[in-house]
Amino acid sequence: MIKKNLESVKDTENLATKIAKYIVAGDIIRLTGDLGVGKSVFARSIIKALGHKGKHIPSPTFTLIQAYDDTRLPVAHIDLYRIESQDEVEEIGVECWLDNGLIIVEWPEKALNWFPEQKPDLLDFHIMEMDNSGTLTVHIEQGEGEERKITISGGDSWNRRLSLIEGAYTRPVTNEGRQEFVAKCGFRNHVISPVSADASFRSYWRINTPDGCRVIMDSPPPIENVEPVIKMTRYFEKIGVHVPHIYEKDEENGYLLLEDFGNTTVRDGILNHNKPLEPWYYKSVDVLAHLATQPLPDIRQYTKKALWSEVSRFIDWYLPCARSHATHTADRRAFKEMWEPLFDKILDVPQTTVLWDYHADNLMMLCDGEPREGLEDIGVIDFQDARIGPVSYDMSMLLQDVRFEIPKALEQKLLQYFINSQDCLDEEKFLQSYRLINLQRTLKIIGGFTRLHFRDGKDNYLQYLPRCWQIVDEALEDPLCREIKTFMQGIVPSHRNIA
Repeated sequence: MIKKNLESVKDTENLATKIAKYIVAGDIIRLTGDLGVGKSVFARSIIKALGHKGKHIPSPTFTLIQAYDDTRLPVAHIDLYRIESQDEVEEIGVECWLDNGLIIVEWPEKALNWFPEQKPDLLDFHIMEMDNSGTLTVHIEQGEGEERKITISGGDSWNRRLSLIEGAYTRPVTNEGRQEFVAKCGFRNHVISPVSADASFRSYWRINTPDGCRVIMDSPPPIENVEPVIKMTRYFEKIGVHVPHIYEKDEENGYLLLEDFGNTTVRDGILNHNKPLEPWYYKSVDVLAHLATQPLPDIRQYTKKALWSEVSRFIDWYLPCARSHATHTADRRAFKEMWEPLFDKILDVPQTTVLWDYHADNLMMLCDGEPREGLEDIGVIDFQDARIGPVSYDMSMLLQDVRFEIPKALEQKLLQYFINSQDCLDEEKFLQSYRLINLQRTLKIIGGFTRLHFRDGKDNYLQYLPRCWQIVDEALEDPLCREIKTFMQGIVPSHRNIA
């Protein structure tokens, strides 16, 4: 929960604008408070921030509902002040926005069967990489003059998003904080130098201790959470996958002191250090083949809802940015219906521990030359979002890497190598699942790169869009994807950029 005193109408508009950046399809924004406190001001500010260019945004007090589709998402602005029965909500036809757009509702307490304060999020877990819709309540009270007292509350998915909106809600990311952590580890006044940051809100820092180089993971809560890292590290160490050992931890503040794997990723080693490509890719597949034979950990399961949450990022972020208007609710619903039977085929293979971000930039070379027998020479990083899912998923991530293309002949050999490593794996089902994941995952990535560009100002990922489209075009040639291919030919701009 966030409580704020806003001194002016402008402050109210600015807060609404910040919230708009993190709205996803299926969200419901409940605006509560007495007459004249500024609920409509808040609603109009969200609509403008989502891209509406009209100078006048009428109140839906008399029409009950006002719809917008020149916004990033389809928006229904609803005012229930005049209704006498909850049954009237059905008559105004809100169903199409419930899953496929945004609903901003004033006086939601007059129809709690439609707009309850506590409604389950789309997914029963939330990470920043998932578009997980939920309900947010903004309560506004009159203060002195233009001052407004705002109380904001939501479910788990909005709890994480609010930490992005309100800086005071998130643990500060500072050198002083890292120094305090390493001092608790027994290292004082050591130089801490940056190693890397990624598309998440984590960052990594190196410190040279008397015991050797170590890496600090700075993972500020509640945006990030180190507990999944700790849990999965224990699992991988137990089954013999080489991940960075955790020497010290501070779960509450989001710090870990990790084993240092150095700087040579598989991609960097191949491109810049003349390391052999094939042995390292075979070794990368060995890790996945080994994982597929191990007992499953107690972690979340890949579901059809989660697969849809990912691929919908394409239609909710890329298409609106490329076409300058929201994807119509009917098109979004049609896109989902096309994917439903394909999700079944994706999941119709043996299940394994999916690392989810398994590619050449998250695999480390821990020896010179070629890797030796076993898995010790290849280090696996960035696995905190692991889940139980199809054995084909990480193979797709590795072999259809949007940052680094490997020869097609090698891809086919590695696929067969993995198939041969598994007992009783149905080759046809596996390859079918693999091809469909190539499409699902890459459309998700296109949407994710678009979001990073427009929402977060991270532009460096746009360089990979041509490679993304290459993967998509190839995947769309699968006969199973014929319906999606036809749909996309009618809706994706020919220029395919987001400028």
